[in-house]
Amino acid sequence: MEDEVSLAEKVSYLESGRAFPDRPDRVESVETHFAWVFLSPRFVYKLKKPIRFGLIDFRDREARRAYCELEVTLNRRLAEDTYLRVVPLVRTERGLAVGDDAVGDDADGVVDWLVVMRRLPSGATLADVGCRASDADLGRIMGKLVEFYMHRAIRAPWDGPGYVDALERSSAATARGAITVGGQDRGLPHDTVRRIAALQQEFVERNRPLLERRAREHRIVDAHGDLRAEHVFMTDAPQVIDCLEFSVALRWLDAAEEIAFLALDCDRLGAPETGARLLEAYRRLANDPVPQALLHFYRSRRALARAVLYARRVPDAASDADQWRARARWYLDAAEKSIVAASRP
Repeated sequence: MEDEVSLAEKVSYLESGRAFPDRPDRVESVETHFAWVFLSPRFVYKLKKPIRFGLIDFRDREARRAYCELEVTLNRRLAEDTYLRVVPLVRTERGLAVGDDAVGDDADGVVDWLVVMRRLPSGATLADVGCRASDADLGRIMGKLVEFYMHRAIRAPWDGPGYVDALERSSAATARGAITVGGQDRGLPHDTVRRIAALQQEFVERNRPLLERRAREHRIVDAHGDLRAEHVFMTDAPQVIDCLEFSVALRWLDAAEEIAFLALDCDRLGAPETGARLLEAYRRLANDPVPQALLHFYRSRRALARAVLYARRVPDAASDADQWRARARWYLDAAEKSIVAASRP
């Protein structure tokens, strides 16, 4: 059934005002690697592409439905006012239509599934505001995140040694990925990657007691997983969208690592002082005197993972190859500087 309605047909319909309850005159559409996103003045529909990429396999319609439902459930943890529900895209005698929950049980008519969201205001993200964010604004954002980490997030299933082992495995896997996809032409020289990986491993070995204590203190949780400034909306009730829904393994994070990643993103956007204020607010509100060296280590881990992500895009980027290569190199430099800082006595 789903093969009889092409992705192009679905996109064309969802770009029309007929697909939305507010019947807009114009619909904005944004294509990402994994999805199409359609925006009316009041609502947003998200359609997952039927593709497979690494851990992600959206080729089956029911798999897309399951991931849509998981996306809504997980994102309601930090964006409860934004994520509304999952609805079917159905074929009727008059053409495609966005169905309701009752129609969703009619498998013969369903051709796909959509995440439905309220549209958030333009220009309201931390990426937009950057250096202009007030301490009060940052405090509200961090207050929401800390409350989630401390009281609602699921705790990781590790004791201290288990957490250290998991860190070693994930760091080694990231380094292998950087070697596999890297090279000078993709912005990831192999000698630099190996140097970073070696220093990260040495940090773990030297700081095993500290890392084990982080797990014993229940700092490792099922977190957001992709906490970037563009995902943080500084509305009256802050909303943090687009969590990493497809892999719980990648969401098991020290809360301090997640905030270190957000601070890293602020650096990339030219607002390093905003990142520093976020880290200070985290320490205070979470009552977590996390050592600066550990924040540098976590920053290095996240930066290297981002470098790999952007290096993967270089071969497919055509005219944009230089842009993605430069982005990969920026993150690689950040990973190296951070782990060197973490390794200082």
